This record gives sequence, C-alpha cells and structure tokens, in this order.
Amino acid sequence: MAASTDSSIQMLFYIEKREALVVVTENLLLSLYLVTPEGEVEEMMKVKLSGKTGHHADIALIEGSLLVTATGESALRFWDLDRGENYVLSPEEKFGFEKGENINCVSYCKAKGEISWADIREKENQLQPLLLQLQNDDGGYSKTGNSNINM
Repeated sequence: MAASTDSSIQMLFYIEKREALVVVTENLLLSLYLVTPEGEVEEMMKVKLSGKTGHHADIALIEGSLLVTATGESALRFWDLDRGENYVLSPEEKFGFEKGENINCVSYCKAKGEISWADIREKENQLQPLLLQLQNDDGGYSKTGNSNINM
C-alpha cells in the first residue's frame, strides 16, 4: 500500500519498539503506520489533531507513545498513541503564568523525564522556559509541578 498525505509532512518519527511510523502533516493530520519486514506500510490510525491553523506546530514524541504539540495557543496538546486518547495542558495564572501566553515550542529530555516549552513574548523578545515533569508509573502519565493537566 502506498501512503499519502493531505499536505506536506511536517514531522516524521520512527518508533522502533512498535516498528511504526508516525507522520504529522502541516494541516495537523496524524497518521500511524505499521512497517512490515518487507518495507510495506499499513495504516493503523489517522486523526486530525486540534490546534491553531496557519501556524507552524512544534512537535515532540515522548517515550515512543505520547505526542505533544505546541501550535501558538495558550495550551499544549497531547495525543496518547497507545490509548488513542488526547489531553490538554493549560498553564494557570495562579502559578505565575500570564493570561494569553502562547506556547510556540516544546521539547522533551528523556534523561530527566521532563518536557519544557516556551512562549516568545513580543514585549520581552526572549524565550520563557517552563517545566513540567512527567512520570510513567503504570504505563500512563501523571503531572508533577506547577501546571494543570486535564487527563
């Protein structure tokens, strides 16, 4: 089977433990493909991710199963590839975040088990990194730190 997309590929991940490809297009269409030993691909899932359109999405893959996107909104969006569930993390003002902060980039540090994200504020013209620690207890993720995650 030949794989096709609705727009240009923005991010491509290979998950070795699952022998799978994760493809995210510029239109935020997520596709998950299993790769056969012969090099053929079989589509397992296709879903339209939520997010701000017309803005470059920054995307990270956490532990081969949790996709996180930053699309210039005031929240991070997560997609659990194993469970087919999605989550939204919205920083709260009571923890020092300003209303209207737009998260533009995200990254994951496997060694520390942390994700960090930043918003570029026009008034300060600098990155403001914020940290959230994720723990993988029984195959799921839980939040520690100063943000609110709705799971």
